[in-house]
Amino acid sequence: MKKILAILLVSLPGLAISQPSAGEVLLVGYDADTDKGIAFVTLVDLPANTTIYFRDDEWNGSSFIDANEGTLSWSHTSIVASGSVIIIQSAESGSPTANTGTVTVDDSGFNPTGSNPGETIYVYLGSDASTPTTFLTAFSNNLFSNSGAITGTGLSAGINAFEIVGNLDVLVYSGSTTCNSTTAACAAQITNTGNWSSDDGGGDQSQDANNPDYPDDVPTSFSGSLLPVTWEGFNATAEQDKIILRWSTTQEINNDRFEIEWSADQKDFRMIGTVEGKGNYEGRSTYSLVTSSPFIDNYYRIRQVDFDGAFDYSKTILFRQESLKMKIYPNPAKDQFFIKSGGLPVKAQLEVYNLSGYQVMSQTLERGMYRHEVNLPDLQMGIYLLKISAKGAPTIHQKLIVD
Repeated sequence: MKKILAILLVSLPGLAISQPSAGEVLLVGYDADTDKGIAFVTLVDLPANTTIYFRDDEWNGSSFIDANEGTLSWSHTSIVASGSVIIIQSAESGSPTANTGTVTVDDSGFNPTGSNPGETIYVYLGSDASTPTTFLTAFSNNLFSNSGAITGTGLSAGINAFEIVGNLDVLVYSGSTTCNSTTAACAAQITNTGNWSSDDGGGDQSQDANNPDYPDDVPTSFSGSLLPVTWEGFNATAEQDKIILRWSTTQEINNDRFEIEWSADQKDFRMIGTVEGKGNYEGRSTYSLVTSSPFIDNYYRIRQVDFDGAFDYSKTILFRQESLKMKIYPNPAKDQFFIKSGGLPVKAQLEVYNLSGYQVMSQTLERGMYRHEVNLPDLQMGIYLLKISAKGAPTIHQKLIVD
C-alpha cells in the first residue's frame, strides 16, 4: 500500500519509524471563534509516543517572543498511520479534546483569534514547549509578514507552511485529499491558498451552517498511493463467545497481507492471525477475523504488510467485555475438569492453590486452544483457587470445588 520512493521516509522491517520533518505534518483546519480549534494531517507514519507542540506566539528568527503565550501539546502512545487527520477542539479551555491521542494546554491558555494583526500558529517537535528542535509547519491567517515571522524555521509559505490575508476566523482545507506522487507535492497541494475555504464576520462562524464550519467540514483522512490504505473502518463486536474483528479498505497498493495483533495492556502486542490482502485493488474491500479472549480489556491493531516488506499500522481499538469469562466445568470436579477459554490469544500458565496458599499443581495452557483438559492430582475434597497468568495480560482467578 505504499509506493516506495527514494525521497520518502518509509517504515522498513527492523527499523524504527523516523520522527516527521518539515512538510510531513500540515494544518488542515483552523477555528478562531467560540470553540477554538486546529486540525492537522500527517503525511508519514508518526512513531509511538510522538509529542507535537502548537504555539500561538510570534517567532523572532531564533526564539519565541512572548513566554506568556499559550501552547498546546498533542501526543499518542501508539503509531499513527499516515493520512490520519487529528482534530483538536476546545483549545482555549482547560480541557481540550482530540479525536485521536491526548491533548493538553499549558497554564497560559491557547487562544488563537481572527482579529488584527492576525494570528500565527507554529507546529513543531521540541525538547519542551519553549525549545523547538524541528518545525513541521506554520500557519498565519494574515500573512507571516504581519503576524509572526518564519525566518530561521526552515519553512516556506506555499511549500510547507500556509498563509492567507484577512484576519479570517474559520479556515478549512477543501482541496483534494488524494496524494499520489510525493510528500512535497502533497504538501504544496495542502498549502495552496486556492485549496482552502474561509468564513468570517461577527458572531460564531464555526457552526453557522455556512461553509466551512469547524470541525464539520474538516477532511476526515487523506489517501492515495503515497499513503497507506484508507482504513474505512475497524471495529470489534461480540457474537456468543466469539469476538469478530471487521475492517474495510477503499484502496490497496502492493498489499500482501494483514497481520492482526492483540494486547491486554496496549504495550505488549502479539500476532493472533493473518488475512491475505488483494495486492493492487481499487474499490472497497471488507475483511474479518474471528477470535476470542477471556480477558476484559482487549486491544487490537492491524499490521498491513507490503510485498516488499514495508509495513504500516491501523489505529488501535479497545474491545471491553465485562460478561465473557473463562468457564470451568464440571465444577464441582473429581479428578479432571475442563477450561473453555474462548481461545487464549497468548500462552498462559495455570496454577492451582489450596486455601492455605499452597500450590498443588501447575500446567501450561497453549495459545489458540478453545478447550483445555486439566487432570488433577489426588486432592482432598474442598475449595481450591485457580490462577491463570500470561505475559502482558491481567491475571484471572477462578474458584474450583473438588468433591
